[in-house]
Amino acid sequence: MSRETEMIFREFEKYMDEHGRPETEQDVNDMMQAFMLEYNQSVASREPLTPATASSADDYIDLAAQAASLDEAIGYAKRAVKLEPDNLDAELYYVALSAKDHFDRLNKIKRLVQKGNRMMKEQGYFDEEYIGAFWGFHQTRPYMRARQAYVDALLDVCMFEAAVVECEDMIRLSENDNIGARYTLMHLYALEGNEEKALELFDRYTEDGAMMLLPLAVLYYKKNDLKTSLKYLKQIMKHNPDLKKFLRSAAELGDPLPDDFDPSMYRPYTVDEINVAVFENDWLYMVNGMFFIWANNELNEKGRKNGSKKKTKKTGIANGKFKVPPDEMFYDDEITEMFEDV
Repeated sequence: MSRETEMIFREFEKYMDEHGRPETEQDVNDMMQAFMLEYNQSVASREPLTPATASSADDYIDLAAQAASLDEAIGYAKRAVKLEPDNLDAELYYVALSAKDHFDRLNKIKRLVQKGNRMMKEQGYFDEEYIGAFWGFHQTRPYMRARQAYVDALLDVCMFEAAVVECEDMIRLSENDNIGARYTLMHLYALEGNEEKALELFDRYTEDGAMMLLPLAVLYYKKNDLKTSLKYLKQIMKHNPDLKKFLRSAAELGDPLPDDFDPSMYRPYTVDEINVAVFENDWLYMVNGMFFIWANNELNEKGRKNGSKKKTKKTGIANGKFKVPPDEMFYDDEITEMFEDV
């Protein structure tokens, strides 16, 4: 569900409050059709968005995204929060733009999550009937985005144990985990060397992609269980033959991430998937650079027909110094780096 779709559902909630709640499924469909007719007519007749015509937090967030400077964007985001104090998305956007440093961002998002906790409790969403299905309700999605932003902020300052607690609670609240907390959690278990919990998580979300299997391979490499580590690498290769190319680049060139790497360009079962796994969880791979040297030897060097082995330079990733794009201070992939020159 896109941000625009969520906005439509929020407007539909207001429409039902004004016209009375439908009692049957047919009533819901009829009311939705009537609402969409009015909504589309209002959109068609709407004036261009300007500071003078902005009337909601979403309007001011859109203005912030179009702003010519960071200060201007912060001003619009601040007005969004003032207009709708309980709009967690608006406040999160404001924090992302205005935080002075990683710790300022962490503290502000922590307070935002605490505010969200109170809101969810007051609105009844912590009742048993909602637990496990949080992403299924548009009312709880901003809260889950705030929780994800808090995890990112914790990782930025290496508070890994706290991040584990947050991720575990996120998949408790949203069992389908549409937001992807399980991938971060698997990498955290690999960092901790927590084999038991890693396998429990893998059994719960059995997947064959690099986001789940690559950290498992690292976990067993750290335990010197190279046979099991290689098993997971080969499992990745069954669906993603680009793993060999990635490992060759990581080991021989000293930099697994190409200069033109774009984390927003994600295609499953390609080198993109592996690049994203490394980029988003660099705190695991930077301290396990020799893993890539070993993996390359196992999957590439031993397969050379001539039997010769190409010497790899002990630079770059072998020393945990591979390049990582600068951290983005934004909470959502849909927000781009607009103010690099500020």
